[in-house]
Amino acid sequence: MDECNYLKQRGVLTLSDFENHLSSVVEKVEASKSSMNQKQTRLKEIQQLMEDAKSYTELKPVFDELKKEKYRFTKAKEKYKAEHESDLRRFYMIKRKLKEKGFEKEPFPLKAWQREFSELSAQREAEYQEYKLMQKDLTILYQIKGDVDNVMRETHPEMLRPDKAKETETTL
Repeated sequence: MDECNYLKQRGVLTLSDFENHLSSVVEKVEASKSSMNQKQTRLKEIQQLMEDAKSYTELKPVFDELKKEKYRFTKAKEKYKAEHESDLRRFYMIKRKLKEKGFEKEPFPLKAWQREFSELSAQREAEYQEYKLMQKDLTILYQIKGDVDNVMRETHPEMLRPDKAKETETTL
């Protein structure tokens, strides 16, 4: 009875209405999932950019020190590079990654990234709340579909398996 009331509230009165409604809910769920995944991917990109910019800023003094006059000779330069090898490697790697993304020099647009990150987070959370409701509806619809299929199998086995019905008729 609950299932019937659920379907009546949504204007689903026939089997074809039910199939159309089910397919539309499935499409909405898939579209919502796709949108949330795109937002999540962009959130990860922005977060990585912010972390890279922070690391770049922290490691830049090590790189700048190498450019000073006291390291103009090869031995002093090599000694400094050996002492700060890991920091310099990280700096060059981060600098290359930022350059690939189109950010070559400071200042990096951290405020814009933070604003975009917070806006996308809020949008994704709102979509997720809607997605949970649609997923709940979809679960109910699949449960109803299972019940309908069971009833159809019991009352009209020839409708679900026309090949089997023809085989039994020819063997009789």
